[in-house]
Amino acid sequence: MLKTDPYTSEEFIPLRCNQRFAKSKNRIAYHNLINNEFRKKIEVINKPLIKNLKILDELFLSDKRTNNNSLIFHKEFLLGRNYDFTKHTHYDSYEGKNRTACYNYLIIHMENEKIKIIKTCEL
Repeated sequence: MLKTDPYTSEEFIPLRCNQRFAKSKNRIAYHNLINNEFRKKIEVINKPLIKNLKILDELFLSDKRTNNNSLIFHKEFLLGRNYDFTKHTHYDSYEGKNRTACYNYLIIHMENEKIKIIKTCEL
């Protein structure tokens, strides 16, 4: 019984009943191709999220105050660091309101374009 390899479209005689590919290198190349296409799709969202997380991590690491889990910055300061306010991971409730969050950081918009960032937990 001949089968067709989904990657190369070559016909082959399978050695096992569940064999789909003629060679293991075809199987590996096929799955690499599928996964690369998937990674390119989600890169549009993940790249800015990771950049935002790195900015927030850096701000908390550079703060010399001990045991501080919240910082306040002006919105322009964060924009100058290329923080993207349109990308966030989820919403979290804080003081009875839903607030945007980026991984383990809660982003709270305050008066006079001030932004309060609260570190909710360690990752």
